[in-house]
Amino acid sequence: IATDKTVFPRAMFAFAAVALDSPVGFALDQDTGGAIRAAGRCDVYMGVGDHAAELAGSTYREGRLYYLFIKPHSDQIVGYSGQKNTRLLNIKGN
Repeated sequence: IATDKTVFPRAMFAFAAVALDSPVGFALDQDTGGAIRAAGRCDVYMGVGDHAAELAGSTYREGRLYYLFIKPHSDQIVGYSGQKNTRLLNIKGN
């Protein structure tokens, strides 16, 4: 995925929930994205080839993006979506 790095952290592990054919999944935020023009946008890599290019040029969906962090000195994982009033995911590890 690609996001605005003034808003979202670099190289972070994220979980995306989007209304696409594959609606949810894990991703790495590794790109700045040339099409990112406004805060809060996220571009999803669609692959290579003609079909991927067609999808990338015509797909626009709203969704939620959650970043996963490991808390220091802890066995808990915390998620952050960058939005107010969003619950944190707090999972106790084994």
